[in-house]
Amino acid sequence: MPQRTKAPKRKGEDTRLAILRELRRRELTLEPGPTTREMEQVIGLAHGTVFYHVRVLRNAGDLLPTRRLHLSETGRARVDATT
Repeated sequence: MPQRTKAPKRKGEDTRLAILRELRRRELTLEPGPTTREMEQVIGLAHGTVFYHVRVLRNAGDLLPTRRLHLSETGRARVDATT
């Protein structure tokens, strides 16, 4: 039986990292946190896709549970570790 590739998971991680990087950029430039609708325009993905990845990030503790998207200390550390 052939092995399944891990490409979909990798793509999801890349998308979540792009969300975290955008939030960190906004944080450093003192811009307000975006809503999921604003984030979909920045990232270029459908609203449902962005909403799913935001939910994953909130469950992981990388985002605060607020209406607008804001990094938690964990999310901030995760972004800083990759740059």
